[in-house]
Formats: sequence, C-alpha cells, structure tokens
Amino acid sequence: LKPFWLKPLRRQAGPPGPPPWRLCPWLRAAEGGARPGSPAPLPGAPARSGTLVLRTWLTSALAALVVAPPFHVADAVTMPHCRSLPVRRARHLRACQRGYLRPLPEGRVHLEVPEHLAPRVRAQARNLENHDLCNKVTGQRHHFAASAILHARPALPDETFRRFREDNKRAARARHAWADEPVEDPSFPALPALKLRNFVDAATQTDPLDLDPAPLERPSPRTACLDNPLETASADYVTNDVLRQEDAQSDFVTHDELGQVLKRFTTLDDLKQMMQAIHPLIENAISPAILASVDPLLHQIAELKTKCAALADRISSVETKYQKIENVIDQEMRDFFRRFGLSDCDCREEPDGRFREGDEVQLHGLTNAEMNGRVGRVGSNADACTDRLPIVLSTGRSVAVKPANLRRSSAPASSSCPDPAAGASAARRL
Repeated sequence: LKPFWLKPLRRQAGPPGPPPWRLCPWLRAAEGGARPGSPAPLPGAPARSGTLVLRTWLTSALAALVVAPPFHVADAVTMPHCRSLPVRRARHLRACQRGYLRPLPEGRVHLEVPEHLAPRVRAQARNLENHDLCNKVTGQRHHFAASAILHARPALPDETFRRFREDNKRAARARHAWADEPVEDPSFPALPALKLRNFVDAATQTDPLDLDPAPLERPSPRTACLDNPLETASADYVTNDVLRQEDAQSDFVTHDELGQVLKRFTTLDDLKQMMQAIHPLIENAISPAILASVDPLLHQIAELKTKCAALADRISSVETKYQKIENVIDQEMRDFFRRFGLSDCDCREEPDGRFREGDEVQLHGLTNAEMNGRVGRVGSNADACTDRLPIVLSTGRSVAVKPANLRRSSAPASSSCPDPAAGASAARRL
C-alpha cells in the first residue's frame, strides 16, 4: 500500500473539476459562503477562520512530506514483494503441492516417493550428489561418501566442506534413525525377530544377520586337495568376525598413495649421484700402476684357489692311507694279545672330546646352576649315535648331557688291555 501523496493523480477528460481545497467543507466555509449547488457548511464550523484552517492544512502537508519518505523507503526495503526470493520460494512450493505443471531444468528428472519418506529420500539424494561431485574432483571412485569428501578436501572451500559433512551425517541419520521406532501397520503382520551378530565396525557393510549356517571346519593346508575346489574353499574358510577384526586392525594403502610416496622417495637417486661423483675421485686418488696390477692379482688368486683345492684332495688321500695303516697296526696288536691269551680290546687313544663308558666327568655350562660342578661317570650306550651322553651322578641320578657340557675330572677309565707301549716292548723281547 502506498500513501496517498505518492499515488499519481488521475486526470479525467472534460472540463476541469473544482480545485482540491473546494472538496473540504471547512475551506468552503472559510471562503465566506457557499456557491449555489454546494453542500451546506457543517454546523459548529467557525466563520471566517479560513486563514487558520489553511495554515493548519499546509503545516500538516509539509510535515507529511518531510517525515513520510524515510518510512516509505524503510518499508520498501524490508517489505517482501512479489519478486523477492522468499515469495518466489513459497510460490514454487505451493505450485509443487498443488500439482501444477512446471518445466524441468536441463539434466533433471522428477521422482515419485511416498510422502512420509520424502525428507529421508531428499537427504539421501543430496548426499549422493555430493558423493558424485567429490568423485569427479578427485578423479577416482570411492566406496564411502565420507572417504570421497576427505580426499576432495584440498579442492573444496571450507564452507562447502562443512556442508558436505553435514549432508553426509544427515543422510546417515535418515538411513538409521528409524531403527528404534516401532512400526505399527495392520497390513503387514509382525515377523519373529532375528538374532543379531556382534560386529566390530558397521562401515564394513557386511550382513549382520546370523541365520545359523552349517558349521564348516578349517582343515590344514597340507590336507587340502587342490583338485577339489570345495575342499580348497573350506581350507581358506574364515568367519566374518575374524575378517572384520583383521580389517579393523589393518591399514590399507591405495595404489595412488603408494605411487605418490614412491615419487617423493629420492634416496636412491641421491645415492646414485654420490656414487657417480665418487668414481672419478677414486680413479684420481689411486695410481694407474695399482689399477693395472689388479687384474693379474685376481688371476693369481684364482690359481691359488685351484692349487689349494688340489692340495686338499691329496691331504684327504693321505689321511685315508694313514687310517688304513692304523687299522692294520690295530689288527696286528689284537693278534699279538690274542696269541698270549689276553682279552681282545681296542687300545687306541680316543680323540679329544670323545668320552668312553666309565670316564669320570664334571658338569659345567648348564642352564640349571644347581647341576654345574657335579661329578659323575659316563653310563652305558655312550657310543650311540646321539648328541647327548648318559651321565650317572654320584647320587645315582641319571641325566643326558651334551659333550660340550662335560669336563674330564680324572684320567680316562682303564680297560682290560695292557699298555700299548708295554705290549710293544714285550713283542720286541720275544
């Protein structure tokens, strides 16, 4: 609504009408009388007071012209009109509710959803649109909208990033907020509730319903047959709980992240540059004569290796001949003692570290400190092919000890054969 002083005056065709002050009965009375055909003056109006009335009217008009424009500007700024944004939105919503036909924007379609699901579907659609935009920004597809938003963070303004996060949270609430709300619909009978399996992380998107499947055993890989696909599949069988725990504890790295890390990894390039710089320094520091003698030195080392190998073969052959001679001498000694009616025995000295039955030994270097220092004798079966020797302690207890943990406490045990030197001297006397 506009004040009357801002409305344009309507001009009518024909003779000009009376002036504006003739419309006021007080002004007509102030003029000193009424013209023929004019209404009678109001009773009680003062006579010949036109100057006072005119002065009052002019003062009121001047005050209206001075005071009214600021109020009119303020109303024009704050008052919503037919082209304002709130009115356009209200008109658009009213047209949607009443079902009027409207032109579709380019690349857009209408979806028909139940009325009570419209807010949830609207939140889901907005989050899905944000997810698609973040995938385009990052140049790769992400399974979750939250992951896509985080990867697109450097390319998004702060306000847009916060709005995307809020839309994602709102969409999550739209998906899961009604889980605790009771459903009372007479057209659908209530079904028995299923037992839910405890799960670690809902982000794995695995089915939490436990339908009590037939249990499968997990055989060892050795017993699994590769020709039988069912047996191979059961060999690799793991429960969903184990997979969820491993997925929650593992930190996955995408190929793109790995490629970026490798691009920043310049240690090998620096090392290569250092080696290339050191190579000429070595050539300058070492005289050419030394460098020229390196190849002959390598040939001499190869020849020495060949000679050592040949010498080792000769040494092994000499040891074999010595062993044969020793066996012949031992056989002759046995025949000699048998000729004089002595018992048959082996009188050769045992090599160092070899213990015979009856040798007195002392334990040392054992983990059990109480056993170290105890004295005992080598028991029977000392010549068996084992890495431990039976030791009979002074207390009668028998233990198995490695030869490295034994120390001779006296001379080797005496045997039934005489001293070899004495036997040789007796043979010479004969």
